[in-house]
Amino acid sequence: MQICICKFRDEDVSGTKIQATPIRKKRILSRPTIEFINFHPEAIEFVDRKVKSPSKVDKYTHIGRTNELRFKMVKSDSRLIKTLLHAYGFTQASVNNPVFNLLWTGAHLKSHILRNLKPWQRANHFPRSYELTRKDKLSDNIARAKRNFGTPFDFMPKSFVTPRDLSKLSMEIEENSQNLCTYIVKPINSCQGKGIHFVNKADEVSLEKKLLVSHYVANPLLVNGHKFDLRVYVAVTSFYPLICYVYSEGLARFASEQYSSTAENGKEFVHLTNYSLNKNSTTFVKNETFFEEDFGHKWTLGALLRHLQKRGVDSKLLMIRIEDLVTKTLLSVQSTISAKCRSTVLAINTNFELFGFDILVDSKLKPWLLEVNLSPSLTCDAPLDSLVKTRLICDLFNLACIPFYDRKPRNGQNETPKIRMASPSLLPVKKSPIAKNLVNGRPLDCRAVKHIRKLRFEDARRGGFIRVFPRVGSFHLYKELMSHSGVEKWDERLYESVFGEKSFDEEGVFAQKFHEQLMKVEKFPSTNLLDNDVSQAISTWLDGAEEYLQKVTREGETYMAKLPLVRESARLRTKSCSDFYEARAAAKLVEPVVENFAATYQKEIDDSIMPLNDLTNSGHALLDFANLIENRSIDANLCSTSTATTVSC
Repeated sequence: MQICICKFRDEDVSGTKIQATPIRKKRILSRPTIEFINFHPEAIEFVDRKVKSPSKVDKYTHIGRTNELRFKMVKSDSRLIKTLLHAYGFTQASVNNPVFNLLWTGAHLKSHILRNLKPWQRANHFPRSYELTRKDKLSDNIARAKRNFGTPFDFMPKSFVTPRDLSKLSMEIEENSQNLCTYIVKPINSCQGKGIHFVNKADEVSLEKKLLVSHYVANPLLVNGHKFDLRVYVAVTSFYPLICYVYSEGLARFASEQYSSTAENGKEFVHLTNYSLNKNSTTFVKNETFFEEDFGHKWTLGALLRHLQKRGVDSKLLMIRIEDLVTKTLLSVQSTISAKCRSTVLAINTNFELFGFDILVDSKLKPWLLEVNLSPSLTCDAPLDSLVKTRLICDLFNLACIPFYDRKPRNGQNETPKIRMASPSLLPVKKSPIAKNLVNGRPLDCRAVKHIRKLRFEDARRGGFIRVFPRVGSFHLYKELMSHSGVEKWDERLYESVFGEKSFDEEGVFAQKFHEQLMKVEKFPSTNLLDNDVSQAISTWLDGAEEYLQKVTREGETYMAKLPLVRESARLRTKSCSDFYEARAAAKLVEPVVENFAATYQKEIDDSIMPLNDLTNSGHALLDFANLIENRSIDANLCSTSTATTVSC
């Protein structure tokens, strides 16, 4: 058994770099330096089919080939993710293959998958993150936090989940009968604006399925007469302690028709800002250039903030309020998600998640949370989309700290190290060799050191992400809004370890004033109207908010307008993965043939052992059946659709 006990220098605990000095003991080996993969958007350019130069072809792909890096995708077929990983030489594995470095999925993961993650593997979801991304769950969590903590959580329109809350909705509509109020109705699991409509009466709400009925924000901030919302990208690398980031580059999506305060069902291009809806409008203007970030009906976040700043809006303070909204939203589900993480997430660095926060700003400059997206769209159908989202995913993977890992067994050891199957929080705390380093008189244990090291690594690799929690002053300002997540007090210990600050506001008086002034937008619309102590407390936050206002493009630089077609030699797949894609492609190609057979040989199909539905789900079985009916061979070239390079499992 190889053991490494590392001694950390005192100054490293609060510094920016951690170095390990091995203590000489019997059969003790020093821990090797951890190396992480560095992702860069430039790599995508070199995986294009048009690239022929040998020096460019293998500039990045050799990284994955040399280290046998693998990824797999479950319920997701994101072209951006696959292109970037193939550009780094990753091999795509089948969904059932347990050997992978990165798991990217568009759905929630089962508990047994999370428990079996090795420390060197990464997965892009946390358990129970649907507490944020399901509309009914999000509404309930924010409502509960508002009941417990009051106005600091007044940033989501009042909502009702029907049919459960139908009586409450009816009562409210009756009480406000004098002031006709409009409600927006959304299916709880829908996306891309599907199924959204407006109602004024309770009997107009369907009772056939679960719906979220919310107050419609009728006074949105307008730009050139159009309503808009913001897509803000939020990355979470830990829920306990909470570590979260907001990406400096986001998107502003505009309704394609000018706004009118009268909400009608047929006016979706006036009241809804979903890009997937508005791109079908005859008045939609597409942005087809990098260098005009404020053109058409989709802008960059920075372009919008610069536009508002010219109108006299304090854009930095607006972003501080949005960061505040993000932090509070995550705190509202911290205890629920971290409780599940205790039994399923066995290493502190295996999980990360990207959320898409949809935020509406009203005419008083107050941000409202509309919803949180589980897997925000990574479609790149416009130059700005391609640029922003490629940078976003590169920085996200860098933040996830995906390590190089040699899976080859050495000295008769097993292929992968054994991982304990008990929750770390339930095991006895082991004192680290750095226990001599005290934080406010309290010794650090091994897990506390891991949290510090994790934060240091992420801080050096955050790219365009801005850490909003923890940061200077954050714990003291939000601790009164934090539900009890555990006796270990990891949030407090991490904050004190990194920033070395003891609480200066034991009674929470200053924190209360801070939240009051952030929430009262009409009274405090700009930084110079905040109290001096409040503006001083967030001075470093305001300095960091300058990153949101920067331009995405720079003069003299060139960018790819769209994702390239990946050359065949770079599209690596394991054999089982190649078989899956071949079968799927064959099913699509033969589908017209089956329809023709169904019309001609209905009796044979009815008498067949295998139902037609099962046949259409299997390309190879479908071909066999077609051959059986026609008594002829279908040209093998019809199904020779795989252009990927197959590698052994």
